[in-house]
Amino acid sequence: LPYLRIADDKKSAEIIGLVMFHEEQLSGMLTSEEGMMFLLLADQKENKVQMTEKVGSGSNSDRKNYVTISIKKATRKLDIQSEGGQGIQVNLQLELHANVIEYPKDQVNKKSTITHLNQKLSELLTKRAEETVSKMQEANSDLLGIGRILMARHPEVWKKTDWKTE
Repeated sequence: LPYLRIADDKKSAEIIGLVMFHEEQLSGMLTSEEGMMFLLLADQKENKVQMTEKVGSGSNSDRKNYVTISIKKATRKLDIQSEGGQGIQVNLQLELHANVIEYPKDQVNKKSTITHLNQKLSELLTKRAEETVSKMQEANSDLLGIGRILMARHPEVWKKTDWKTE
């Protein structure tokens, strides 16, 4: 569910993140950035997704250190495996194809700049995905629907698993 607060103008609300639940109780919150990552990880991106990320090492206030991208395609692969009594292993891969919307350095036509941006964005977004999944695990919230997939594909494991401790 979206987490809202009253905007500074006191006339509207703004979304500042997503709240997570476990057994009908609030158990955690994702920031707006993590919420966007959750939508990509859950394969629920329906509208245009834009992200602005810091890719330079300079000052936070310097626009030249940022790039804005628009995700044009997201491909998710989710593999859930259960090997006997060895527990459950989930492998989630997310491949993003994006267009650069804004990059003030005006060097997007250089191969070295594109390589740098690909590497830096991959690092940043991988870290955000890991942090997002970690927060969902800490909140004991199965937003990705892994439990339902496991129940359908591996019902014997589903029945044996103690979901409060796993």
